[in-house]
Amino acid sequence: MNKEKTLIKNEKLNISAKSLMICEIINSIIDLFLSTFLVAYLLNITNKNISSVAVYYIIDYAITGICMYLIGYFLKKYNVANVFRLGILIKCIFVILIVFLREKIQNFLIPIAIILGIAETIYWGSCDNIVGLVTNESNRKKYTTNKKIIRSFTKIIMPIILGTSIELLSFYKVSIYIMLLACTQFILSFFIKIQNQNYKKFALKKFLKDINIKNNKRLKIIYKSSILYGLLLNLIPTLVTIIIVMT
Repeated sequence: MNKEKTLIKNEKLNISAKSLMICEIINSIIDLFLSTFLVAYLLNITNKNISSVAVYYIIDYAITGICMYLIGYFLKKYNVANVFRLGILIKCIFVILIVFLREKIQNFLIPIAIILGIAETIYWGSCDNIVGLVTNESNRKKYTTNKKIIRSFTKIIMPIILGTSIELLSFYKVSIYIMLLACTQFILSFFIKIQNQNYKKFALKKFLKDINIKNNKRLKIIYKSSILYGLLLNLIPTLVTIIIVMT
């Protein structure tokens, strides 16, 4: 009987896990706005100057790639919840800049691309680690399932809501709502508490052995799936948006 009660208790998501899930869902809405509707806005205010938008994305992804090598150091030295919160704060600043700069944002594409690249690196680098720290073996599956269901729903309904809102109101007014969402996400991040954060010493030889795909068919499938997922999630929607705006 006591074991059953313990299992039920362990299966429940605590306040940290619930706050993290809401933060992730809010982040998916913000990312949708930034990756799809922001690119359309940038093309409009730059008179469809696709080269300027291309530079923006190149710098964004380049900074993300470079910073990925540095984020591990901060995760080992500082509390992962604080690092996660910092990523949310920087992205919140990015959205605030969009709101207050308006059309002038086209003069600051390189600085804001750097800011977004840093924010994305800190956010995702810490988020992938923090999930395992706020959940346990009993409720991790429940966390992942609930998050995927809600995020899938938001991916279907939010493009319609955001697109219609921009059409009826304006990009500026919708960006204010996104800013409020970003601020809400930042506030919610303070409810995420990490008590025990223990990382094993990084073993480079073991890591290189583990990522060797020559004799690992499963890892090959994961790599190929990840590349396809990245194309479907980021590249294709962005290209579709550019084509629609340009035609």
